[in-house]
Amino acid sequence: MGSLGYLRTLCGGKEADVWRERMTALIEAEGRTPQRRERLMSAYNAGFRAYSATHRSCSAGSQEAARRLAAEGDRLSRALAGRYGG
Repeated sequence: MGSLGYLRTLCGGKEADVWRERMTALIEAEGRTPQRRERLMSAYNAGFRAYSATHRSCSAGSQEAARRLAAEGDRLSRALAGRYGG
């Protein structure tokens, strides 16, 4: 989510702020312990930093990476919903 949040912000995506809001909602829903909250925040921040190191301006590669990340997130969320009945 952090990677996608960074790329959408970089490329001026309409939903750029949505990714941070979704991460906040996820932390509130799943961060039952301080350790779990820290793990979730660290994962978001690591993704954000990783892409900020290699994508300094919005390019075709940045846009393609964002599309792929969104597709992977969609695939994972559907798999989880199917497996756990969400």
